[in-house]
Amino acid sequence: MSSQKAVSETKGSADGGIRTATAVSGRAGSAPDPLAVALARAHLEAWTNQDFDTVRANLAEDVQFFSPAANLTGIDEYMDAPRGLTQFARQVVPGSLRVIATSGDKRNALIMYEVSTEGRSHWLQGVSVGSDMAAG
Repeated sequence: MSSQKAVSETKGSADGGIRTATAVSGRAGSAPDPLAVALARAHLEAWTNQDFDTVRANLAEDVQFFSPAANLTGIDEYMDAPRGLTQFARQVVPGSLRVIATSGDKRNALIMYEVSTEGRSHWLQGVSVGSDMAAG
């Protein structure tokens, strides 16, 4: 029998949408992930498995993404721009996500993870999320 525990929380977002996150703890006796970490982890799991419908459904209309490669605003630009998430995620081998470490609270999350990409071995990435939709 698995020692995983799951806790689901639903929060309203600034755009009126409903976001649900399941916080999972894989070690017996450990606490579930804080809400922002659970939301960020669910986002990672969706896009690394190329489940773009779930990714879109969980984004706020006014999502903003800033990186050295691009500054993107809004769901369509974030997902579909030439340097958007869909282009990037298509290089990732589905099911290869390995979360190395997480830190966060109700509003902010930092996740260090590793994925396999086509034509490459593994690479590490960190994700930092400030989550207004997780406030409350």
